[in-house]
Amino acid sequence: MIIPYNQARHLIKDADILLFKGGKFPSIGWWIAKYSQSPYSHVGLAYWKNDRLYCLEFREFKGARQYPLSQYVSEYPGRIDVFRSCERIEVPVLVNNQDTPIYCSYKVYNFTQVTAKKIIKHALELIEKNENYGYHLIWRMAKGHIPFLRLFDSVKYDDENGTLYVCSTLITKTFRKYFVDPVDFLSDEYTTPGNIARSVMFRRLFTIE
Repeated sequence: MIIPYNQARHLIKDADILLFKGGKFPSIGWWIAKYSQSPYSHVGLAYWKNDRLYCLEFREFKGARQYPLSQYVSEYPGRIDVFRSCERIEVPVLVNNQDTPIYCSYKVYNFTQVTAKKIIKHALELIEKNENYGYHLIWRMAKGHIPFLRLFDSVKYDDENGTLYVCSTLITKTFRKYFVDPVDFLSDEYTTPGNIARSVMFRRLFTIE
């Protein structure tokens, strides 16, 4: 569903996911979307501050920042999708007690307003550090889609926290710390906007126009 920004604004909550569709060829967004095999080239976090809505992000050529969402909507009308986390996630775990046979149980994670506030607080801390944008990570991820070069791909298929930042890193680091890892078996450094969009813990609500 496409909703004008003045009608959609009140529907957006802290820690909602803002996914940006790639632009036209030959823009950087077009290349990122194509190489990550998704419609999306950028991702940020929604954040309310003094009754104004911002996008928290790591952006190429811009760095770490808070940017007014209204400004983004005017620059990219119809290209910003709003996603939201599931409120409850149950993760199967094995329980091995000496007194009983091994059995499978579930660990429950609840996404609350407190969770959202913690995620936003951590995102602001990362932005205030103003970590450098990991430009060479884009090249390393792109190699995974290029014939022959992909044989030397160094993507880490694990859950390690990296030290380099691209836009998706802000999402994975904050949600991993205070809720659930959005993309299992993939290092934060190598997560793409497409990975975030495909994560089962996020659902698309609407497109802002």
